[in-house]
Amino acid sequence: MDTVRNRPQPTSRRTAVTVALTTAAALAAGAVGVSPATAGTSSSARWRTLAARVRTGGPAAVRFRAATLPVTVPADVSAYLHGDRTDLQWPLRALHVPQAWSASRGAGVVVATVDTGVDVTAPDLAGALVPGAHLTAGGVLVAGTSADRLGHGTHVAGIIAARDDGHGISGVAPDAEVMPIDVDSADGPLTGAQVGAAIAWAAAHGARVVNLSLGFADVPTSTADVRAMCTAVAAAVARGVVVVASAGNDGDGANDAKAPADCPGAISVAAVDGDLHPTPWSSYDGTVTVAAPGADVWSTVPAAASPLRYAAESGTSMAAPFVAGVAALLLARNPDWTPAQVTARLTATALDVAPAGRDPRTGAGVVDPAAALGAAAPAPEPVPVVEVAADPYASRTDKDGFSVYDQVAVHWVPDPTVPVTGYRITRWTAAGTATTTVGADAVRAVFPVGQATYQVTALTPAGDVPSAPVWFPLAGQDFTPITPVTGLRATWTRTGGITLRWAVPARDRGVADQYAVLVNGDAVAGADGVTIPTSVSVPARLVPPGDLVISVILGGTSTQDVEETRTALAARVPFSGTAVAAGRGHYRVDVAVAPSRRRLCGGSRCTGAQVTVSVGRTAYGTRLDRTGHAVVLVAASSSRGKVTVGVTMSGRAGLTDRALPLPLR
Repeated sequence: MDTVRNRPQPTSRRTAVTVALTTAAALAAGAVGVSPATAGTSSSARWRTLAARVRTGGPAAVRFRAATLPVTVPADVSAYLHGDRTDLQWPLRALHVPQAWSASRGAGVVVATVDTGVDVTAPDLAGALVPGAHLTAGGVLVAGTSADRLGHGTHVAGIIAARDDGHGISGVAPDAEVMPIDVDSADGPLTGAQVGAAIAWAAAHGARVVNLSLGFADVPTSTADVRAMCTAVAAAVARGVVVVASAGNDGDGANDAKAPADCPGAISVAAVDGDLHPTPWSSYDGTVTVAAPGADVWSTVPAAASPLRYAAESGTSMAAPFVAGVAALLLARNPDWTPAQVTARLTATALDVAPAGRDPRTGAGVVDPAAALGAAAPAPEPVPVVEVAADPYASRTDKDGFSVYDQVAVHWVPDPTVPVTGYRITRWTAAGTATTTVGADAVRAVFPVGQATYQVTALTPAGDVPSAPVWFPLAGQDFTPITPVTGLRATWTRTGGITLRWAVPARDRGVADQYAVLVNGDAVAGADGVTIPTSVSVPARLVPPGDLVISVILGGTSTQDVEETRTALAARVPFSGTAVAAGRGHYRVDVAVAPSRRRLCGGSRCTGAQVTVSVGRTAYGTRLDRTGHAVVLVAASSSRGKVTVGVTMSGRAGLTDRALPLPLR
């Protein structure tokens, strides 16, 4: 579950899940419990965010480091935030949600969030939570609430059901209840089967709506994950549960199909901005049902995510819970409605936005809560929004020529739909509150480094347009560059694990205190707040088959810099593959030659080479195709989710594996 400050990260392909916003469960799906030779592994999620920064190429998720430094939130900003801050929730204004409350407030409806858990101490969620479930370290779903390590689930819960009590924010369905199901609490990568189990648990324990702000790329390599989720979605819908899923954040990338959003029966939700235009990053295809606000959405987060306990986030992860909240409003008013009736009402009353008619970007259009409930209100209308961020800024270099980040650059995106006469920047610090006014053409301002909260207010003839406040968490520290590790070496162990060794440059001492290890793009080890080790052992269960690309990434709580060192490791065994059940006692086996071993074929591809796949005394002959794969149907039995076969390439010394375990897909 994909979350970086104001800009969503593109949804990336993973063996397991990818998050619709910045990450959250997908970005946190790396395995913990790996044993570095000289340091313990942290159970914190911050090192996984470090890994995600390199994997996605995205900016630093600075807010996740706030808890590592002494924090002082000025009383003035606390008082401001705990007043009625629905003025910062542009989706409520644009879609006239308060008018819909005259018909329904969602009372009696439970909305399950399959996400990263929830902060049970969030003031805006007091009285809004019912008991939920979480994954154990071993990946088994059990009853009980766990802490939200990333903040994504708390943000989603606030959008749905934050209490309308005149303090902080209000949810779309302020009298509904949230059932948090944490799928970010296991040690290993998230699977479709675990998401499916969470959906089933929610349906069995009284949820009328299930929100899924997460997604897997619906590609051939994820078939088993997708099948498990879609089966659970179908079963939940059959029980009368409305299932809402985020469409994904890859619209400006590969735009792969996403599950569970494309599962039959699910309501797939795309994202629009304050102008009610589809955001460029919102994924799209013919399965999109409706669209909802998903850009710069202000909601609750844990204190570990931001000392303010609020943050503006962007992504279809924010759009889906908006629709889940509207579904709760409808079910509270019409408790006997089926999921099909809820979907039909949402689509029939949605505001059609350009182009006319149903389209892949917004489906039937932008959801209209008041119209769906028959409440008197204008149609949804654009509202001005000012998006703001604060980042470190270098004003000089040190004696070695490295940039010294000793200032803060506050920058914003003007709304092009409204005339602006200027901007007022409010800066809250422990020393007091100060304001600075700049001209209408300004888009940035620079301030001294230090803990502070910033808000940019656009001054317009129609009135002030305040941005969501942002917290800058790194107090009074230079952003010293990190030097990447050197001498990275990887070797196989006798049991199929990997031992990594490297050297840590002396200049990193006292600066680098976070590290992560990635194998083929997946985080397998890491820690934060530690002395960087010089070796790590990765057990065989976390090592994928085939050739490996291994990265060691360094970061620090006092620096924005992240540095990566890579090395390659040739496959331990010549073959890898998978098996798919193909009828009783039969499996479709797909084996491949690792690229590093193809030189033994006398060519780069091994095309046409004879391969024998054996099960016991039975041998099956086939040939490698131009991609180095061979597919054959075998009679076999499985054990512990695997089928074991022997593989031999005729006449090729060194291309034999007498017992190759193939995972079932």
